[in-house]
Amino acid sequence: MNHIFLYGPPGTGKSTIGKIIARNLKLPFIDLDRVIEINAGMSISQTINQQGESAFRDMETFALKNLVNENKSIVALGGGTLLRNENRAFAEENGKIILFVAKFSTLFERLQNKTDRRPLLAGDLQSKLTALLESRKNITNLFL
Repeated sequence: MNHIFLYGPPGTGKSTIGKIIARNLKLPFIDLDRVIEINAGMSISQTINQQGESAFRDMETFALKNLVNENKSIVALGGGTLLRNENRAFAEENGKIILFVAKFSTLFERLQNKTDRRPLLAGDLQSKLTALLESRKNITNLFL
């Protein structure tokens, strides 16, 4: 088992807690969204706005699969990474998946002023977040 994959909706603290876990275990921390931004040469928001969500998901899959060559690490996955069966299978084969959850009110509070970095939540945050959580419920339930 090479990696520990942190998964959950936006705002659950995957990156924040992941850095702490990595430091305590003396392992590298990888934020998959940051890897995608470096590879694309632009922010996630710009990528989705300019190239679409499907192109972003392709980049996400590419970045995830390139982790196979990395040493054991703590990896913060994007909130939608495991929606693709191939990504979920890859993560299960190459490490342990840990699900992060939080109450809706906590997520709403944490994300309220950060929708500029999260284009899928832009606009009416309450309805967008509700729809996002509902659409990902089946995947999330696999890890409860």
